Amino acid sequence: MVLGRLIMLVRAEAYSPLRPTRLTKIFVLGDLLSFIIQIMGSGMLSNNFNLGKTIILVGLVAQLICFGLFVTVAVLVWRRLAQDPTPMAKSLDSRSTGNGWAGVMRVIFIASALIFIRSVFRLIEFTGDQDSPLQKSEAYLYVCDSTLMFGVLAILIYFHPSEYVPNKKEIMQMQGEELI
Repeated sequence: MVLGRLIMLVRAEAYSPLRPTRLTKIFVLGDLLSFIIQIMGSGMLSNNFNLGKTIILVGLVAQLICFGLFVTVAVLVWRRLAQDPTPMAKSLDSRSTGNGWAGVMRVIFIASALIFIRSVFRLIEFTGDQDSPLQKSEAYLYVCDSTLMFGVLAILIYFHPSEYVPNKKEIMQMQGEELI
């Protein structure tokens, strides 16, 4: 949502390969589909461990692909804005007490990196067998899953996106006022 709103705020719709209004829908649906696949695999683990594990792996790979596409869109928008900032991006940067649109993008990239590392850990965890250390020890789960997600939470609490990027309704109002 933050990326789509940021693109609309700085009027960089032409810099995104996907329409900002569809970004959230596409990536949330992709994530939801991957979770459903993983849940189906988890339900099968007790009856047929190998099949359940394979289905979970398919869901995790789907999640990584979807997330990789999101990061690709974010990098493309960031690079295009850095090379040729829109007038609105320049205006927001000059009025911002923080780092403007680039600061919001940094928060997106840091949070994305932590989530990506966690997702890769989950993929590695499920490629091992039932007796692998990653499956048997909770320490790996705490370090490679919980700690990374806590990091994402902490970053988003400290740099809450609503402080830098208004909601969709406010963006539309701002754009309407500029036209007058």
